[in-house]
Amino acid sequence: MKKLVSIVFSVILIFSVIAPAYAEDLETPVEDPIIEEYQGIRYITADISISGSSATCYGVVDGRSSYSYSMTVYLQKLSGSNWNSIASWSATGSGNLGVSLTKAKNGLTSGTYRCKVYVSVYDSNGQFVESATVCSRSSSY
Repeated sequence: MKKLVSIVFSVILIFSVIAPAYAEDLETPVEDPIIEEYQGIRYITADISISGSSATCYGVVDGRSSYSYSMTVYLQKLSGSNWNSIASWSATGSGNLGVSLTKAKNGLTSGTYRCKVYVSVYDSNGQFVESATVCSRSSSY
């Protein structure tokens, strides 16, 4: 009986160590973006949508109170191994609302495109705090 209790206890102990580690791996999405810690940014994202010969870029910065934001969104086209900016738009915002921008560019030629978001963060005194850059997935037309 002692041997059976010992085996059962050992199995429970092994699963209590293995199961949490396994469960943690399952909770992480395969394409989970890298999340960096920022002082004035809660969340930053870039996305692209292509329909016909038109590309729409989306940029969003979820802010924190007492910070202001200057964001530029670039539409870029892949040329060889380089991304070249073919259009850009800017917007500003402040506080918890941060800043967001949605802009479209018509007349695309065939190729691979992405949107790049660059944001500068300033404190309540207007002093530069940090910057961040994210790029969307690429999309072809």
